[in-house]
Amino acid sequence: MIWAAVVGLVAAAGPVGPAAPALATPSHCFEATCDNVALSGTDCATNQLVWDDFVVGSGIAIQLMYSPGCHAFWGEVQEPSGGVYGILFAIPEYGGSEQILESGLVTGVALETHMWNSAGHSVKLCRNTVSATDPGDTNIPTAQCTGWR
Repeated sequence: MIWAAVVGLVAAAGPVGPAAPALATPSHCFEATCDNVALSGTDCATNQLVWDDFVVGSGIAIQLMYSPGCHAFWGEVQEPSGGVYGILFAIPEYGGSEQILESGLVTGVALETHMWNSAGHSVKLCRNTVSATDPGDTNIPTAQCTGWR
């Protein structure tokens, strides 16, 4: 009688099949684990802020972005015709030389840099026709930068 009740419960529940696959969840990084990581595939954009931006003209803009949840920043350069570089610069918190964290050529409409740890840096994003050159230092009229943050 007990066996019949157990069989009846199993039959009522239906056959047990394989579990449905779990949906992919974005990964989370924080500070140094965000260094040189692509924004896509992380959850850092869910609380993104625009730290600074500069609109040059129709469809041409640069934005320095920040994620408080990840303590990371990245840059976005929009240039419909392409042919310019997006360059992320940093200066260590307690002084030191300006360094390039990343420089990439905009080949389509936009370039999104990788993310970088925001702790201990002042950063700015530039667009320039010359790679690896800070237009603030060379006064190139065809290039612009966000402010240091």
